[in-house]
Amino acid sequence: MTAPHQLARRLAQIGIVDDADGARLQRELKVGQRLVSASGALWRWDGLTASADAPTAAALRLAQKNRLAELEAEATEATRALRIAEAALAASEARVKQAVDAEKAARDGWREAQRALGEARDALARAEKAAGELASRRAVLDESRGRVAESVAEAEEVFQQAQKALEAAPDLSELQARLDGLARDVAQDRAKLADARAAHEGLRREAETRTRRLTAIGTERTSWTQRAANADTHIASLRERRTETANEHAALAEAPDELDARRRALMSQLSEPKRCARPQPTGCRRPRTYRPIWTRRLPPRSRRWPRAARTGYARKSG
Repeated sequence: MTAPHQLARRLAQIGIVDDADGARLQRELKVGQRLVSASGALWRWDGLTASADAPTAAALRLAQKNRLAELEAEATEATRALRIAEAALAASEARVKQAVDAEKAARDGWREAQRALGEARDALARAEKAAGELASRRAVLDESRGRVAESVAEAEEVFQQAQKALEAAPDLSELQARLDGLARDVAQDRAKLADARAAHEGLRREAETRTRRLTAIGTERTSWTQRAANADTHIASLRERRTETANEHAALAEAPDELDARRRALMSQLSEPKRCARPQPTGCRRPRTYRPIWTRRLPPRSRRWPRAARTGYARKSG
């Protein structure tokens, strides 16, 4: 089979077989290989099989195009039916809404009628109650008017009797003078009572102030007594510290002499290695390790002071 060289690699993966051997050899194909027959059948490595009498791509496209046209016609008809159904649904919804509105209006009218009937019944009850109360009040007023008339008559009679008694009563000027005198006496007694109460309140406040002052003085006296006791204790502690300081002072007074003796011994020890530097192997000794003087055992607190300060303090104390 001849073909352009550009198709050589593709044609190398294609084999020609008989129609009877294609299905058997298909299981042995590798990736990318395929088999064809002279009649037009196809067997591919991934399992795809196309018989010789299978429709062509053009026929498939034509059938699909016809089916698409049918589906478009069906879709158009379905869309038209959908629009008709939507219009019918909208009309039905409008009618249902009108019916619901009418029912709601009827219910609102019924409720309004019930409310008006209740108000009318309440107004009737109130009117009947008011009529009963008015009748009761009228009877009470009639009875009260009778009592008032009787009271007016009695009052007029009493007034006439009082007028006659007033005309027959003696002069009251002397009694008024005595009453005024008694009123002045009562006013003076009230003023004296107010002065006595004010003096009593002042004495009471002074007594309370003195009591609080005495209490404060007692508290302050107790505080000063405790302070005096604490001062005695502090003085005793200071005396003990003074004794300890005097003992320490005496110990420090002897420290300079001891330090001088140790310094001389140290200087003599330091001079020994120089003498041993001569060729005397048997007479040389290994020098001792040097330790500062202030690291040796000294009296308490002496390690904190420099040598010059200790010497000056010892000379001053001596």
